[in-house]
Amino acid sequence: MFKSPEQFFELFKLKKEFAINLDDLEKHYIALQSQYHPDKFVGKAPEEIAQATQNSSFINDGYNSLKDPVKRAQLLIQHTENINDPAVLMEIMELRESIEESSDLDELYLQVNGQIKDVESSFDEAFKSNNIEQLNKLFLKMQYLHKAKIDVKNKLCSSGENV
Repeated sequence: MFKSPEQFFELFKLKKEFAINLDDLEKHYIALQSQYHPDKFVGKAPEEIAQATQNSSFINDGYNSLKDPVKRAQLLIQHTENINDPAVLMEIMELRESIEESSDLDELYLQVNGQIKDVESSFDEAFKSNNIEQLNKLFLKMQYLHKAKIDVKNKLCSSGENV
């Protein structure tokens, strides 16, 4: 039934765009799982159970990919190349330095969250205008900002602060 990640948007009845309605995603996920979950196939032929398990796994993969902004972006642009934009790379290095040296991690966490929102908004606009070069740069930036957010959160947790 299901074949490839390119079908995720269609499977969840979403437009193929970056800005998606997460409530709709959740609603369709629940509906699909209620239809295809292996528990619905108890007592059926082994082939039907195996197919249900495979379908349920695909639905879970799709849900998790579409829910995560970086994975969703990657699905949209089929990103395969590395970007060597010096400005983006310098920005990333400066952010890494800030994480290591910051005395106000709470403020840094808020800044990174704000940057993520800005990049995601810009990515959505670049996707709508089919600006491939900009999409690739923004995708790289999005990946590193999400990684930086995790790093700041981990550093906050290790210092005993809550995020």
